[in-house]
Amino acid sequence: MMSTAKSVFLILMLHIASGDVNNYGAVYKPHPIHIHELQQSMLKLEKIDGQLDMEVIEKLSSLSSKHLLSALQTLQGVSKGCQEGFDDLTSSLSQQWVLQVFDSWGKLGPGILEGRTRFPGNFDECKNASGNLPAKSVPFESNYCMVYLPIIPNVITLSMGTCVPKQCNATEVTMLYNEVLSKVPELPLRAYSASCQEEDYTLSSGRIAALFFVLLMVGLCVVATLFEGVHQLVNRYYASQMEESESREETTPLIPTTQPVAGKSSSSDSYSVRAILSFSLYSNITKLMDTNQPPGAITCLNGIRFFSMTWVILGHSFLLISFTYIDNPLYIMTLYKRFASEVIMNATVSVDTFFVLSGLLVSYLFLKDFHKRKARLVDFAKGLPLMYLHRYLRLTPAYGFLILIYTSLLWFVSDGPFWPNYPTPPYQTFDQNCVNNWYLNILYVNNIFKVSKQCAAWGWYLGNDMQFFLVAPFIVYLMYRYKKIGVAFCIATILGSIVAALVVSGEQHVTFAISPLAHNNVTTVEDIKLPYYDVPWTRYQTYGIGLLAGFLIFELRKRSYKIPTLLNLALWGVSAALCMSVVYGPFSANMGYHVVYLPEDIFYSGLARSAWALGISFVMISCSLNQGGWVNEFLSWKGFVPLSRMTYCAYLVHIPGLLVIFNTARHGILFTDIQLTLTLILCLTVAFLLAFVFSLIFEMPFINLDKLFLAPLSLKKGRDEVVVKPVEEPPPRYVEREAAGYTPLPS
Repeated sequence: MMSTAKSVFLILMLHIASGDVNNYGAVYKPHPIHIHELQQSMLKLEKIDGQLDMEVIEKLSSLSSKHLLSALQTLQGVSKGCQEGFDDLTSSLSQQWVLQVFDSWGKLGPGILEGRTRFPGNFDECKNASGNLPAKSVPFESNYCMVYLPIIPNVITLSMGTCVPKQCNATEVTMLYNEVLSKVPELPLRAYSASCQEEDYTLSSGRIAALFFVLLMVGLCVVATLFEGVHQLVNRYYASQMEESESREETTPLIPTTQPVAGKSSSSDSYSVRAILSFSLYSNITKLMDTNQPPGAITCLNGIRFFSMTWVILGHSFLLISFTYIDNPLYIMTLYKRFASEVIMNATVSVDTFFVLSGLLVSYLFLKDFHKRKARLVDFAKGLPLMYLHRYLRLTPAYGFLILIYTSLLWFVSDGPFWPNYPTPPYQTFDQNCVNNWYLNILYVNNIFKVSKQCAAWGWYLGNDMQFFLVAPFIVYLMYRYKKIGVAFCIATILGSIVAALVVSGEQHVTFAISPLAHNNVTTVEDIKLPYYDVPWTRYQTYGIGLLAGFLIFELRKRSYKIPTLLNLALWGVSAALCMSVVYGPFSANMGYHVVYLPEDIFYSGLARSAWALGISFVMISCSLNQGGWVNEFLSWKGFVPLSRMTYCAYLVHIPGLLVIFNTARHGILFTDIQLTLTLILCLTVAFLLAFVFSLIFEMPFINLDKLFLAPLSLKKGRDEVVVKPVEEPPPRYVEREAAGYTPLPS
């Protein structure tokens, strides 16, 4: 058995050089600079064939149990407990569980020249390797660790997965491996760090509170669903009894006996009953899947919203695959050389589509409301607090629960060799920044304060959108009362944002050619406290264009105006040219066909987003006037309505969902085009399935409560005072007013 143990004992390696080797596991990195860093790492990997010493690899492959046993005899400085653990292993070599410990170590395999650095071994075999010791009452317990070994400094780092006694810490594992490496003649490699899986599954008071609130929401939904079932049965019983009474008496009742519609509460229900039914899964599924749209709705926005969110999710999925999930990263290099890859490299403009959408809806719906009520300045001023409150309550509950789950509970969902592991206090979590900075997200200022330590970093968009919403009503009201002045002021704010983008991109040396093949003659600016990508003064330009687009749609619809056919076709051509140039224009620079200097970077970074917004805005305007032809018919398909409703939650949950998918993997994947396509489809499907569940439990109940208690409050037409209207069933999903407070979202 001794020879068997020796034969199964080899060394493994893992982890890409661009990652944080002391903290294995993927975390979300939000900014394009991280994409650039990743691509530069892969560019280095592409050149390793001329730097890699294959003799060193052969010597690494020759490591065996005899080197380990020899190292254990000479190793000094480890703790007594760690040494006892290794002694337990060597004294029990005839046991099956000892073979499991050694067999679970990763083995050096092929693919290093393709950038493969992941050889994690068998995580589960290691964690399950435990057994009784002959002279001890306490069984042997193992732990999974990784040791990081640079074979080409600053280019490629191998991470060797190991299974060691639980008593050993990361420093002792590093010392052991360096001792093992010293036993191989003329092997100059040395490990510089290690990390071991921490298994602290203790529920702190904060986590217990988080779990309580999550379970409370789930419990309320279950109880409300059961209540609705009983409520419907009781209503039907009394309805049948009244019908029998009518037939006997042959009289017409004073009270209507209409039966409540499934999934909707009756207008005769009390506030308390409606409040309970707000949490009903049955009612909320019915509302969420309802494909009806109110008269006059801009139906093309449903398709645009869904496809834009799909673009966001696929872009983030590709990014996370490139960081963690791929065992042949040079395959990504082949993708960058394709013309179609520009859709991924320039996917950040999908975010600007949402800014345009948000601005358009705010402008269009507010203008309709102002026009209907003939709102005076005093009416507008008195309505602002309720407007802001509705907006905050519309977005924050789901956002808050997402942060709560992401910070406190998600880490407990799974484990694995790539699972995030922070050996330092205060938390085992997916995002340590959330422990201290979560309140900045709830206040929607996370894109301005402590930007480098953002909690749930993809929430930067929400911060921008909320900040834009704070000023948008004033601009829209100005356009309503004084059209020319209002439009001129809105254009001035857009131009101001464009100028700010030009200036900031020049100061921060923002480059648009992010391919590793690009030749950028631009030095990188370090230590940027307020990145170009996050701050509202550079991102407002597309939101402002959305405000103008909403104004144009309102004015054109009010006049029943139709764009002349030839002009409409010409503008469609211009729109397509603008959008295509933004997405595919950087191809030459990304391929390195010419050197990119700072003026070109400034020009693209400052103007491209506005060009995209102008192009996509015309699509919305033309379709809203029913002049979009088959494009409008396709984007207005009713099947997009439920998917569009789920885009907000899809944006919230897709990053945590992707992190769980990728980090729970036991090994990486050698990707091909088909494998990549299937993985991206899986990511998209999982994101919307999670969004469906998350919306039912954490979003729609609060939307319903908002309708119940805030919707009845409105300004009486032509009056100053706020009055309470009779409680009636609102139009489908409170569409008109809700849309102004609705934000899909992105990157």
